[in-house]
Amino acid sequence: KLVFWASFLGLPFGRSVIVVSAPVEAVAPSWRYKAKKTFQKHRVACLAAGLSSLVLIGATIFSTYWAISSARANGRLEKQSIELQEQVVKSKRLETRAVEAEQQAVELARERQNEAVQARAISKFVFETSRNPAIKTSKFHSLVRRGLYWCCLGSLT
Repeated sequence: KLVFWASFLGLPFGRSVIVVSAPVEAVAPSWRYKAKKTFQKHRVACLAAGLSSLVLIGATIFSTYWAISSARANGRLEKQSIELQEQVVKSKRLETRAVEAEQQAVELARERQNEAVQARAISKFVFETSRNPAIKTSKFHSLVRRGLYWCCLGSLT
């Protein structure tokens, strides 16, 4: 039996009409109907479940955002670390070159000092031999003077 309200059929308000001859077709309730009825029965539980779902979704979004930003920061730090390591290697190379250049300069200064000492010794020898009358008259004297002179010039240049 179906009950139709009078307003639907155009009858005066407040009266109901029972239509017996109308065919009845039963259909399974839709998911919207079931959801509505479930929500009406369990309103507090549904609200709590919805709120907890929102909190979980928000926490997931928040943690994903921070994971991505920390991964980016780690990438930047790793890149900076590699650049710093390269700079350290370059500075060590430059330091090694500077030490080698300093050692070469010290060796060159020692060589020049030794040459200066040799030149002083030779000039002293020539000066002393030129004052000795026995050596002045010999051919040895002129050869020694010329040889020592050229030797001194060669060591100073």
